[in-house]
Amino acid sequence: MEIGDYLIKARKTKGLSQEEVANKLNVSRQSVSLWETNQTYPTIENLMSLSKLYDVSASYLIGQEDIDSIDEVAAERKRQELIAKMQQEREKEVLKEREKLYKQDSRMALALTILLMFLFFVPFFSVLFGIIAMVVSANAFKEKMNTINLFSVVFSSVFLFAGVYSTIFRFYSTLWGILS
Repeated sequence: MEIGDYLIKARKTKGLSQEEVANKLNVSRQSVSLWETNQTYPTIENLMSLSKLYDVSASYLIGQEDIDSIDEVAAERKRQELIAKMQQEREKEVLKEREKLYKQDSRMALALTILLMFLFFVPFFSVLFGIIAMVVSANAFKEKMNTINLFSVVFSSVFLFAGVYSTIFRFYSTLWGILS
């Protein structure tokens, strides 16, 4: 094989046309064609530019390396691209799943806050559900700061403290009634 054969194989492996190579090297398409037909040879500067463009060594382009090495480089590059693409798709799936969980947390926090409003007058349950609602609301707000989660945090805090106050007041009222 001659230099032109190596140039053709490297260019085709990279998926470039002679016109694209010529534009990237700032030479004419005819120059690239002459190199590939072994009518002329590229200068050392052009040879180095070609090796960078094709991701092969200059020694490969002049026939000093095994011809299969370019196939190995191309296969490795494709493998790396495939791995990167798979990682991007997995990250998108993880983000979708996270968004789904955030929405569920927000709904749960809002539902617990509303439930807490109705259980406000039941001493023990108002404190218990207040703590649960507060934790879920704070977690949902930490994950995604939006109006619904802020509403849940504020109202669950208010009803938790009111429930604690109500429970303590009822406890002392009952105790006072017993002691009197």
